[in-house]
Amino acid sequence: MLNISVKSISGKIDKSQYKSFQKLERKKSSKLIIKLLFILFLTFIITMFLPWTQNIRSKGNVTTLNPYDKPQNIQAIVGGSIDNWLVTEGDVVSIGDTIVVLAEAKEEYLDPDLLTNTKDQQTAKSNSADAYSSKLQYLEKQLRALSDNRSSKLEQIEIKRAQLDLEIRSAQLDLEASITYLQNATNQLERMEVMYEKGIKSLTDLETKRLSIREANAKKISYDNKLSKLRNDQNGLIQAIDVTNADYEQKAAKLRSEIQSTASYRYNLLG
Repeated sequence: MLNISVKSISGKIDKSQYKSFQKLERKKSSKLIIKLLFILFLTFIITMFLPWTQNIRSKGNVTTLNPYDKPQNIQAIVGGSIDNWLVTEGDVVSIGDTIVVLAEAKEEYLDPDLLTNTKDQQTAKSNSADAYSSKLQYLEKQLRALSDNRSSKLEQIEIKRAQLDLEIRSAQLDLEASITYLQNATNQLERMEVMYEKGIKSLTDLETKRLSIREANAKKISYDNKLSKLRNDQNGLIQAIDVTNADYEQKAAKLRSEIQSTASYRYNLLG
């Protein structure tokens, strides 16, 4: 029953029919689970004391934040084949050090007057820069002269406007006076016609009053036309101000554009 002897009877009986065997089986399995849990707990405790930092080996390239410490490209003014290396990989060089000796592919490409031509080119660039500087100064003077011209024109227009204002006020007074004179002449004519009908005044006096009315009406029309002309001149001066400002802005914009272009060309030559 306890499987102590060599000859076991576990294969000869049906254990499912006996509750004792089932309880014994459960007890064995529960002990096994407890052992497994205990082993897991010990493993967890041991891993708590293990270092978590791990080292990894890999390959890579080391770079630097300083641009001058990075690999630099070498630019040659004249192309050719390398005749001799004066440095090896890893050597530290400074600005101006000779690194390689170049042998030109064809000797006819070598310019014996290279230094002279280079100096002439530098002189030409310097002269061009001076020319652009002179042009820049001339354009700036033109812009200032254009601004002064606009100010002068606007000042003249303002003087004319002030004169027109005085003439308009004078014409308005003359017109009001002519209207008053016409009204008085009309009233006098009406009284003269009544007196002529009564025989108090003669036909000559009546015709004289009628002539006075025509003269007063003519003066009124003349002053009215004069006032209209002065107001038209005033509107023309206002338009002249707008035209002067628009003309200045157009020419000034063109000059500013030329100044910026000239300054850019000069900067490129000097740079």
